[in-house]
Amino acid sequence: MINRVTFDLLSAMEHRPPPLTEISICLGPKETISAQTYHWWEMTGIKPSGKQFAVRLLSEHVPMTRHEAPGLIKRYILREHDNCPIEYIDLRTGGPLLPKFDFVGQLLPQVSPFTRWESGYATTGTCLGHVLSLAKLDTSQWTEWPSPLRIELNPDETHYMYGLARDTEGQYLSESDYTYVPLERYEIEELVSLGLNCLMVDDKVEAWIQQLPVFYYKQFSEGSSVDYPNILYRSTFQGSVPFIDEPEIHILKDEEDLAKIKRPEEGAFLLTKRLQEIWENPMPNEWRRGLLRERLLSQGINLGTLKLDDADHPIWVTMLETSFYQLQGGSAGIVHEGRYRVEEFLRDCKRFIDEDITVTPRELLLINYAWLRGAARAWHKSWGMAIYGQCDPELAPLAVTLAYDMGARYIWFWTYDHQHHLPHFMKLNLLKHLKEHKARCPRQSLKALLFSAGTVIALPYGYGYCLGFNQMWESPNLKIAELNAAGVPHRAVVASALKEAIKCVKRGEDFDFAVEIGQAFEGYNRVVRIGLDGSVKEETC
Repeated sequence: MINRVTFDLLSAMEHRPPPLTEISICLGPKETISAQTYHWWEMTGIKPSGKQFAVRLLSEHVPMTRHEAPGLIKRYILREHDNCPIEYIDLRTGGPLLPKFDFVGQLLPQVSPFTRWESGYATTGTCLGHVLSLAKLDTSQWTEWPSPLRIELNPDETHYMYGLARDTEGQYLSESDYTYVPLERYEIEELVSLGLNCLMVDDKVEAWIQQLPVFYYKQFSEGSSVDYPNILYRSTFQGSVPFIDEPEIHILKDEEDLAKIKRPEEGAFLLTKRLQEIWENPMPNEWRRGLLRERLLSQGINLGTLKLDDADHPIWVTMLETSFYQLQGGSAGIVHEGRYRVEEFLRDCKRFIDEDITVTPRELLLINYAWLRGAARAWHKSWGMAIYGQCDPELAPLAVTLAYDMGARYIWFWTYDHQHHLPHFMKLNLLKHLKEHKARCPRQSLKALLFSAGTVIALPYGYGYCLGFNQMWESPNLKIAELNAAGVPHRAVVASALKEAIKCVKRGEDFDFAVEIGQAFEGYNRVVRIGLDGSVKEETC
């Protein structure tokens, strides 16, 4: 019986050798799960150096034996060289955690629409952006691997730390910058044991981080090593860049354009278009989706037609009220730069609300998270927050657990840069606190939590929070005390929205913020519309 089929890899780029000389598929045993038969099979890649790697899958069908393959995948195991195999597990389902970059469509063999068939196998296909050509059929037998190391991860819980360093002071500093030293391996392992599951790494850390339950990013620089194409088959490898950094702050530095903005809707629309350019345009910028492909090409790797589109990184924002407009332009989600302090919130509210108000730490967080969750719900994206050094240390533990309970996918921590830096001891404390909370209070699915609010407060297009500013979109033409098109100060519109939010949190009503763009607000029970004149109109759905 033919058990193994070997293909030569033909380069899609002229005069460039492909990254593998051959790819083989070996048939293994069958396995029955819930009355459904699945097939074990192995794909082995041989490099020009003679080194090899292999993946084993349990799936409905075997590639190159039919046009539709592999169907449902039940297990996924990677073995690099002679290392211990690694099985990747998705904690959400208990099934396989598959690699990120179009695993089925580009990293596994695909049958060519023009193929012929020999002994039940396609003679022509594609894999890794190159062409497969049937070279040999044989009866090689399936051999057992050592028991795999199980790496279990939940993609719905991304706990990321920017920077592989810690401070030496061991306490908060109010003025001078901290002294930073690189983290040792045991310190990173301690963070991981407490629940940190996402890092940006260098060559040295990458060499061993692969054996830990950690998603990782890597920015390849000149001299970086890359074990290609193995790296693409690691389910923990996430690409070159974890986030898009503060587009709204970049627009605030563009004084020439800001000076021309005369209406709130122009600032919002400009920000959306700026984000759209970042997200869709291949022109160079630090956060482009094709960055991984460019970095690998710069290493001299022949990618052929491999796209490696990275559409799964969020926007890191400071001005959370811009979340709706930014997600409208693209990106996978939003992460707020959390500097939460009750006294600062109340001070900023004074610019808009003349009366005295009070909020608890929990109420402050609910108001902030309503912007993030509302924007994510509107565009079916993810949301989250990051703890910064400016965040009230007494409030920070509640901030991470409440975000988790409300469905935050991202709970992150910042390192470096004076008072932005979150001291290392605090990172450890917060991770431990969150880990204990998660054990006591497991949450519903992210989709259920994203759509949990029954009330939405909808602002006119162009408006938002802008609590820390005296002019909207930092335009000299949009001072908050000046009149808008309806003849009321801009601040009156924001004040109405804030008052409604405070009413909601005081009576324990779960709510989101959103922006009016003609949508139906499906799934909400109550819509509170803030008019351009500052009026408040309620609709019961």
